[in-house]
Amino acid sequence: MKRRNFLITTMGMRSGGVTTVSINLAEGLKKIGHSVTLLSYMNDASAQQLKSLRQQGIDYQSFDLPSVSLRHTLTILRVNYKFIKTELNQYDGVMLNCLIPSILFCLPQRFTSVKSKNMINFHSALSEYFSRVSRSKKYVLLALSRLIKNEYLLVNVSEHASRDAENVLRVQQVKTLYNPACSQEDINYIPQKAPHAWLENDKFTTFVGCGRLCAQKNFARMLRSFAHLYKQNNQMRLIILGEGEEFDILQKLANDLEISKAVHMAGFQENPKDYFYYADYFWLTSQFEGFGMVLVEALVMGTPCISVDCPHGPSEIITDESVGLLMPYNTDDKTAASMIQNYTQRPCHARSFYISKISQFLDTNIAQRFVDMF
Repeated sequence: MKRRNFLITTMGMRSGGVTTVSINLAEGLKKIGHSVTLLSYMNDASAQQLKSLRQQGIDYQSFDLPSVSLRHTLTILRVNYKFIKTELNQYDGVMLNCLIPSILFCLPQRFTSVKSKNMINFHSALSEYFSRVSRSKKYVLLALSRLIKNEYLLVNVSEHASRDAENVLRVQQVKTLYNPACSQEDINYIPQKAPHAWLENDKFTTFVGCGRLCAQKNFARMLRSFAHLYKQNNQMRLIILGEGEEFDILQKLANDLEISKAVHMAGFQENPKDYFYYADYFWLTSQFEGFGMVLVEALVMGTPCISVDCPHGPSEIITDESVGLLMPYNTDDKTAASMIQNYTQRPCHARSFYISKISQFLDTNIAQRFVDMF
């Protein structure tokens, strides 16, 4: 096998799922024998991240920008142009993440003679994204997308999201590259102890949800459905991991629904795997997802999942009821609670069963597919 040198870009090291995917892919590429550089626009990597990258031999670089907001567009274009002129030739392939950052990389490259093999990963359902931006921003982005759609390798994180991107951009060439959501280290992981008392109390049935506390993740729907569950069985418990603009709103809703004593808003957790491992069920209620990586992260901990069948990824992870419960997207809160109640009455499989269902999402398997695409 020829050793190749790849570049993966990310706007920052605290950019949620995109950062996780970038790091996981870099680790997977190293494991199968390739060199990789992780380039962050902001120099916001934690000490733990830097230590881990060094230990695995992953080169970390940063443009050291204070922000990547729209007001810094000219600065981003300038640093991209300099990097392309001086550094890009050394890489056999480049992974650019998300639509706008990809455009801001490809635009200055057109004003150089430097050629590279660029893969652009949208990481989202583009139709959902465009439905939430202004009309003027949508038209500008669609016009600028012409720079990328015929010259670069386009991918998205699920089959449904790929077809969605083809419809939005009017192309027929978006391939699917699932997120490298787990590793052999995850499969072998065993926490030292449960991170919450509810998770070690056998009399409770405990659900865990995780994600940014924002409208897209729709934790309000989870709370409303849980309120119906709690009325049926007061031994149910719910732990929500994450931070965001809806924290106070959700806390108030839990109080209004009179379930606050059975719901714990745990905030951001550096290592949510411990919660997934000890939870009875993982629960997702998003309005939309590009992939739904957190479902795989729960399954690799041996935990069955419950999810609404939102666009676009959960149905490609929860493929049948042996893996988890996939509810129609428009299921009302009371019906959802009844479906969940019935599902929790069934015996669960051994941890090894759920783990066996996620091999296609292992970092080394995704890394090899990534390499084969170039």
